[in-house]
Amino acid sequence: MKSVCYYGTCRCVPGYSFNPGDDTCLRHCARYGNSMSSYPGLGITEHNLRAKKNTAMQECVKECVFEKNFLCVSADTYSNDESCNLQGVGYLEVHKRSRETGQTNWTYLHRDCAM
Repeated sequence: MKSVCYYGTCRCVPGYSFNPGDDTCLRHCARYGNSMSSYPGLGITEHNLRAKKNTAMQECVKECVFEKNFLCVSADTYSNDESCNLQGVGYLEVHKRSRETGQTNWTYLHRDCAM
């Protein structure tokens, strides 16, 4: 199933998308939905396709879901200045050196599958 309990909540392993149709975790979705799973302390570097400041986490989710110029698969948010960075790749598609862990105030968001 590729799930893990993370910060007290069970969810898909970072880089897998939650599939609400059958409660599984998939590496890639046939269609992506309008929600994202969050992973505090994680992030991706060197892969931002669009960056915005002063964007709260829920607004960042909307920015990713409704992005028209590329398929947004993931995003990072930084709570100190409400940065929102959109990416067309997921946590497992990037080289290990681009996977940030233990990052205070950063949250990695990975897009869930459509129902």
